[in-house]
Amino acid sequence: MYIAPRLNRKIIQVAFVVNDLELAAHKYIQTMGVGPFYIVDRPSIIDETYRGKSANVEFSTAITQAGDVQIEFVQQHCDSDSSYRDIVKKGHSGFHHIAIFAENFDEEMKRYSDNGNEIASSGRMGPMRFGYVDTHNEIGAMTEVLEDVPFIRNYFSNLSRECSEWNGERPIRNSEELF
Repeated sequence: MYIAPRLNRKIIQVAFVVNDLELAAHKYIQTMGVGPFYIVDRPSIIDETYRGKSANVEFSTAITQAGDVQIEFVQQHCDSDSSYRDIVKKGHSGFHHIAIFAENFDEEMKRYSDNGNEIASSGRMGPMRFGYVDTHNEIGAMTEVLEDVPFIRNYFSNLSRECSEWNGERPIRNSEELF
């Protein structure tokens, strides 16, 4: 039986796998005028899994806020199998996922599983759990489910404020500035 999602869900992020974070960020800045981009270099992921097995994927991200939508770039540094490589093969760049918040993370992940969507990867970054759900056959991309906790809400609020006040200076920054 299909279990419907909550209606009028807000998609908060679109994300792309890229070969070079800074190059991708500079191209978006020059082309779209959005920024600055905040880089998370090789975050420590706790309890990381890929397709139900323990994993260790080395990656970095760059993120900015463009109005109501975040733009994220992900660069995988290793050759490990991953949810990133499931969608965008090594050496290529492309659209990877959208992201949503889940008020009840366990319930949301179960809903996807019950609907036949495999959990491609999951883990915890600080106090926040996240999971990539393989919705590629349905929507052409993964869906990232973010546990709705104060840690990530504060981080995203700081990101939104900094990007809305950006004057063009320091287009590439360290994400530590947002904490």
